[in-house]
Amino acid sequence: MKLATTTSNFNGYNLSIKQVVDIYAKTNFKYIDCGIEEDFIQNNPAFFQSGWENETKKLLEYANKKGLFFVQAHSPMGKPLVKDEHYEMFLFTTKRSIEISALLGIKNIVVHSGYLPNISKQECFEKNKKFYEELLILAEKYSVNILTENFNKMCINGTYWVDSAKDEKELVEYVNHPLFHACWDTGHGNLQETTQFEALNILGKDAYALHVQDNF
Repeated sequence: MKLATTTSNFNGYNLSIKQVVDIYAKTNFKYIDCGIEEDFIQNNPAFFQSGWENETKKLLEYANKKGLFFVQAHSPMGKPLVKDEHYEMFLFTTKRSIEISALLGIKNIVVHSGYLPNISKQECFEKNKKFYEELLILAEKYSVNILTENFNKMCINGTYWVDSAKDEKELVEYVNHPLFHACWDTGHGNLQETTQFEALNILGKDAYALHVQDNF
């Protein structure tokens, strides 16, 4: 197991990805989880324009020279099941995050599932499978694993989302693709009735990554 820390720790500080690399180069961390989220997109626009491949290669070289290595990634947060005016940009940045990950040598990228009010669990699974299948076409091209992550356990009447290890395992099996697996977030998992040990046993071989939080 490689212990990494995330660039998303510096969201809100208006820093470029290279500035974050500079900060981590002064620590004992050697591995980085690249958070390709809102702050990354805003502070590193070149990665979402023509010439993004060259920018990504320069970032990889820059980090490696400082003794740091990208091993995991997190795609942009959004609403995968809501086809509104923001959807096309969300889909574009999500696909670009897969491409960036591939060039950085990252094999596992987390992409959250979506949810909608007043639909059944089966409908939720069906809609998420369609969303993930479009991404998996790109994942196949680059040999990158897409990992679904458990949400926090919250209560909104009439809304179902994937928060337990049991349901996460079911979603992985429902999508049924060799590049589709699970990321278990221990902080979210702390809100469940099952223990972390039980949850990881449920996910078994499909647990390809962990998000470890020091919380209660």
